[in-house]
Amino acid sequence: FPRARFIKPMRFAIFVFGLAPTQRSADPVPDHDVDDEGYEIPRIRAQGLKHNDEIWFEGLTESTCPRMVRSQIARIHINMCHPSRESLVKYLLMCGAKQNVLAAANALKCAVCLRNKTPRAPRPSKMPRFGQFNDTIEIDGVHVVAFDGTAHHWLGIIDKATWYHVCVPLSEGNSLHCWNKFLESWLTPFGHPQLVVLDRDPMFMVNFVSELSKLGIPHTMIPPDAHWQMGTIERNNHTWRNMMHRVIDATAAISTQALQRCGVAVNNA
Repeated sequence: FPRARFIKPMRFAIFVFGLAPTQRSADPVPDHDVDDEGYEIPRIRAQGLKHNDEIWFEGLTESTCPRMVRSQIARIHINMCHPSRESLVKYLLMCGAKQNVLAAANALKCAVCLRNKTPRAPRPSKMPRFGQFNDTIEIDGVHVVAFDGTAHHWLGIIDKATWYHVCVPLSEGNSLHCWNKFLESWLTPFGHPQLVVLDRDPMFMVNFVSELSKLGIPHTMIPPDAHWQMGTIERNNHTWRNMMHRVIDATAAISTQALQRCGVAVNNA
């Protein structure tokens, strides 16, 4: 059992495979079973159910839960094909079990269940982030739906080194207005980034790229079929939009001012 989990120390035993030779019986009808070569086959006697080695109860004493109750809970657990603790407790509650019976079900530990337990999903891992603030930033648009069903456009900007993320509303969809919002929300307070990563959205094309070139800011345009190259802003914008929609549903925001207040709350979160 490579996945075996044992809480208590194991007790080992030595097993010898094979049958010891015995004296051949001259009686043509022996009173015991023999194989083809005449050796005696040991009979297997049926033994009672023993669960003391495989099932135990943690934190219970004879005063809190009698031995008979614990034995019955262990038999129920085995006869029901080793259900989970939650399923066993729910079944006992439906049957109107008493408090000491529920306590025994909660404290039950089964070695068979521990051995057959599937491994946990590995924790997600990723490469550490390198660089300083404003070395590389990614920009992408966010579409938000107000409470009355109207669509509103926002501009999402994130720094790859620190994951500082901010979204600003856009009243127009042209590239010049998008550049003015980027200039106001990022370039003015933080200065020039070392690299700007964009996709081929129309609001990033003509005036936006031209103004970046005038300031000497390098930029990279992501192909339409390679959005994974700017996955940081894609994932964070998706989370921001889900949070924004929850706030809009909670406040019934319709007007532009109400949406801006919702955006401030989400940015703060």
